[in-house]
Amino acid sequence: MSIHPPTTDRVSTPASTPKHWYTPLGYAVGTTVTLTAFAYVVALTGGETAAAARETGQLLFAVVSLVGLAVYPALFKDALHLSERPTEWRPAWKAHMSFGLLIPLAVFVVASVQFPARAGELAFLSHAAAATVVSYTYLYRRHRTVGLRSSTGRMAHSNS
Repeated sequence: MSIHPPTTDRVSTPASTPKHWYTPLGYAVGTTVTLTAFAYVVALTGGETAAAARETGQLLFAVVSLVGLAVYPALFKDALHLSERPTEWRPAWKAHMSFGLLIPLAVFVVASVQFPARAGELAFLSHAAAATVVSYTYLYRRHRTVGLRSSTGRMAHSNS
């Protein structure tokens, strides 16, 4: 049973247009801003607080990585929503999710052999990066073919 029945004569309103794509957007922008700000602050201190920066960085990457897990259900729901609409794009959600989850797994396996003491830290870092890349890639493809609104089946993007 679908929450949003596929009709093309319905007017797109905030209540009728699912906003699942907001989650990857918020994650991608939030992660980029947060990690850039952290790198800037570390650069400003000149390494005087290297131990504190390392501990803060580990915690930050762990939190960012765990929050990144919210991207995948939102991406799936958005892809499901788009598959019920008359759009020309059918998102390959399995490919996006596989990339986002298998890269950190591979990094963890390799790091467990090469750098056992830092395997977890590297896995969190790689997941934060992979989830960010997945978010930006999905959103770019979505916007390029569907635009921001898809309930009416009309293209909602500009030619600029």
